[in-house]
Amino acid sequence: MKVVIFGSDKYLSTLMPAFARFFHEYWPDCPWPVEVVSQTVTVSEFPTVCTGPDENFSQQVLRYVEMNPGDEPFLMLLDDYFLTEPVNTEVVEHAYQVMMDSPQVVHVNLWVIGGDVWRWEYSDHLGEFDKSQCNWLFQNQAGIWRPRLLRDVALPTEDGWRMETQGSKRARSYPGRFLTVYENAITYTNYMGRAAPRQEGIDWLIQNGIEPIYPPQEGGSSD
Repeated sequence: MKVVIFGSDKYLSTLMPAFARFFHEYWPDCPWPVEVVSQTVTVSEFPTVCTGPDENFSQQVLRYVEMNPGDEPFLMLLDDYFLTEPVNTEVVEHAYQVMMDSPQVVHVNLWVIGGDVWRWEYSDHLGEFDKSQCNWLFQNQAGIWRPRLLRDVALPTEDGWRMETQGSKRARSYPGRFLTVYENAITYTNYMGRAAPRQEGIDWLIQNGIEPIYPPQEGGSSD
């Protein structure tokens, strides 16, 4: 498995120094290789894979999947997910092992989403979503993805928001199992929202002695 950080060319160079600082501080024992995925921009903090110019987030993700044949799960993060607590590596390893042992499991959410329910307890750390009740089966918060789920459900014409909302509707009829942690395995502040910094993210930077980051305002973010 790889930890894959997706970023937009518009924001990546600006956000990555802070992302890398918190990543190394709160996940120093990350046992998997880490790489950044951008359109054309490279960064010095992590190895970078460029997918080429694209029009939206889902197209970037699908191009990355096309570049990596097979069905090896990967852990998706976004470049504005600034960690705020130590990562529970034990739970992440457990989630990965569950996916390796159970091919029918296509996604494990590592960030608790309020309001959703699981049908039954899958393991000590994981529950299974009731697909008929869950509105966020296909969402871009921290999680482990099986590439075939993205190939089968994602559409290259959707931005990040539509990829989540419309993809979740399509995923309800997908023949796979969707799991979630009971407690966050990866905790972070989602810095950008609607192409502008969120106040909670600004406060987190200030608390840690970092000047607030104000990326270019034109266009949308990848979240």
